Amino acid sequence: MSRCVFATGFDAVCPDVTRIRDALPFLNAHSVARLSTARHPLVRFRAMVQDNGFFPEIYSDETDPASYSQRLPLCCVGIPAETMWAQSASESCVLPFTSVSDDSDTAISDKLQHLGITEENVHVQRKRCVNPSKLIVMVKVYGQEPADLLLGTMAEFVGFLDTDACSQDSNDGGIDEMFKHLRLPRELAAFDGLPVLHCVLYSIIDPLAHPLLQDALLMRSADSVQRKSAHQMVIDYLQPCVRNDRLAAQFLLVHMVSKIRVRYSATPIGAMPLNLANMTPTAAANLTESMCKLLQRVRVVPLALSELDSQRMAPGVFVSSAVCRAGNSGKDTEVCGLVGGVLQLPGRSWVVFDMCRLETGKLGEQGVVNVRHISDLISFGELPYALGEGSDSPTHSPGKIPVDIGVLVVSTTKSLFDINCVVWVNSLEENATTRANSSEQQLNIMRAYLGSVISETQYDIPDEMNEVLTQNFVEKRKSTSTKGCGYTQEAFLQRMEIARLLCALEGEPVLTSKLWDQSGEMEEMRELRAENRLKQSGADGGVVGR
Repeated sequence: MSRCVFATGFDAVCPDVTRIRDALPFLNAHSVARLSTARHPLVRFRAMVQDNGFFPEIYSDETDPASYSQRLPLCCVGIPAETMWAQSASESCVLPFTSVSDDSDTAISDKLQHLGITEENVHVQRKRCVNPSKLIVMVKVYGQEPADLLLGTMAEFVGFLDTDACSQDSNDGGIDEMFKHLRLPRELAAFDGLPVLHCVLYSIIDPLAHPLLQDALLMRSADSVQRKSAHQMVIDYLQPCVRNDRLAAQFLLVHMVSKIRVRYSATPIGAMPLNLANMTPTAAANLTESMCKLLQRVRVVPLALSELDSQRMAPGVFVSSAVCRAGNSGKDTEVCGLVGGVLQLPGRSWVVFDMCRLETGKLGEQGVVNVRHISDLISFGELPYALGEGSDSPTHSPGKIPVDIGVLVVSTTKSLFDINCVVWVNSLEENATTRANSSEQQLNIMRAYLGSVISETQYDIPDEMNEVLTQNFVEKRKSTSTKGCGYTQEAFLQRMEIARLLCALEGEPVLTSKLWDQSGEMEEMRELRAENRLKQSGADGGVVGR
C-alpha cells in the first residue's frame, strides 16, 4: 500500500483517521445493506477506477457563501476479477461497525454539513455504465484533481458513506445565479440510487502487492529446500488440471509468474501468452477453478459465438442521441460516459479464454471487433479505448492503453489467436483426473510462493552464460536452416524468457547452465509435439500449426 493521500479539508476534520483505519468496516456488495442503516458511517472501499472522465463538481462552502470549491467524481467498481480467497485475505481485518463510537453518526454528519457537502449545490453530472457483478460506488475526491487515480488504478478509499446522495430531483434551481453559466446537462442521472463515498483519504494499491505479504516475504528469503518444496507442490497441484501432463503443468506455472517488465517500441518484454490445446471442456473448467484458488485476479471468458457477439471486450465511450444544450440553439452530441468492457481489469490480472465450447458459425460485427481487441491484447499488451466522440459514433478515434494482463487460451484445437507458445496437452491416461485437491494451508503456501516469485526483480546473465547463449543461437540457426524452417529471434527470446522465469521459480538471481538447458528441453518437447500434431493433422487432411 502506498502513502495515504488526504482530500482537501479532511485532514483537519479527521486527523486520527489513519490511526483508526484498520478498525473501519469494508464496503462491498455484501456489507452495503448493513452499513446503509447507519448515518454517514466511515468505511473503507477497495476498488478500481472504472471511469474518471467526469467534470469537477462545483459546490459552495456554507460557512462562506462567496467561496466555491470543487470535487471530482470517480465511478469506482469493487476490484474486478478478484478471487474469493484474495478478497477475504485483503479484508481480513474487518471489524463490526459497532466498533465505532455511538455518537460518531451525529459528529460525522455535522462535519459533512460544515464542509458544505450537500447534493443540492452540485450541478455537474454525468452518466455511468458499469459492471453489475461488483458493487459500484461514486467516489467524490475533494480539492485538486488527483493525478494518480487513472483508469484501471486500484485504490483503497476511506470516506463517509452516503446511500441517499444520488436520489435528488433533477431540478437544479438552487444553483447560485453567478454560476449559471457553468451549468452543464444533468449527466449523473443514471447514478441515482448508487452509494456515494465522500473520500477522506486514499492509498494506491500496487498490482504486485500480495494479501499474504508476510508469508511471501518469508518465502522469498527461504532456503532452496523450502522453495523447491513449494515449487514441486504447485506443479503437483496443476498437473491433474492439465490431464496429468507434466510438461503442460510446467509451462502453465511459468506462464503464471510472467509479467511485462518493459516495453521496447510496440513489443511488451516479459509477456508470455499461453495456449493449452487438446483440452476438454471438463479439464478447462477444473483448470480455471484451480487457478482461481492460487491467483489474486482471474477472469474467465467463454468464447462461444453468442458471447463474442453480445459482449464488449474493450471499454469505449457511449454517445447518446442528440440533445439540446442550454444556451445553444443547435444540437450537440452528448458524450455520456465510459462503457466498461470485459477486459477492463487492473494490472497483473489473468484472463482465461475458454474456447473448448466454441462452435462453428459466423461472427457478427461486434464479435469481429472483439476478436481484434483480444488479438491486440495478446500481441501488444494493449487495450483499445475509444476516444473523441466515442466508439458508437462514426467519427470516433480509438486509442490504446498499455496493460499488463496475463492471457491463457484453453482450446480443443489450436487457438484462433496468434500465440507463439502453444502446448499440445498429452493425456497420459484415458480417464485422467482433472481436479486438484489441496488443504487451505497448502494453498496458502503455494499462494505465498507465487507472490514471492512474481515480485522478484533480481536477475543477471553472467558473461560466460552470454557466450553460451550466443553459441546456442548460432548452432540452432544452422541446424534448422537445413530443414527449411529457420530458427527465429522470437523463438530465442521466448526461450530466454522461460529461462529467466525458471530462475525466479528456483530463487536463482543469475542464469545457470542447468536452468538454461532445462528451458531448451521444455521448448524442444513442445516443438516436437507441435510437429507430430502437424503430421497427424496432415494425414487426416487437416491443418494444425505450432
